[in-house]
Amino acid sequence: MSQRSLSRGPLSRAVTGMAAIAFAVAGLAVALPTGASATPATVAGSCNQAGCNGLDPYATGCTSDQYVGATRTSDDGLTTVNLMYSPSCQAAWTEVWGGQPFSMIDVANNVFNYYTAYTDEWGNGHTPMVTDPGTTRSHGCYYPADGGLGTCTNAFLA
Repeated sequence: MSQRSLSRGPLSRAVTGMAAIAFAVAGLAVALPTGASATPATVAGSCNQAGCNGLDPYATGCTSDQYVGATRTSDDGLTTVNLMYSPSCQAAWTEVWGGQPFSMIDVANNVFNYYTAYTDEWGNGHTPMVTDPGTTRSHGCYYPADGGLGTCTNAFLA
């Protein structure tokens, strides 16, 4: 009496692997309690208003509810300057995408808070934050490293 070989071919292993993944995903879905969500909750930043002055928006978690308060594209159409705002932190900062490497960017408000930073080697970057509790006006600017014309957003009132 001969025994049959139990080796499996590539197609058989692929089908078995996909079935295992499907069971694992189904098991995860069943494991969630009633009313639970698989999406993470928005977490407020670790600072607020004047306590955010000069701090990094990413390190403080203020980016969790960020939105673009004002935006402007450079005259050459290559650089985007965004004034970002976090309602939970009540703070604003400038983000630049597609600028020249090592260009200066800044953020300022009308109560004399002002911070600068520089774009990275790819021309992207962000500034520290300034307080913007809804009674101040903030704006952001980008100054290309080659000395060309700068680009600033309009003032933003939260």
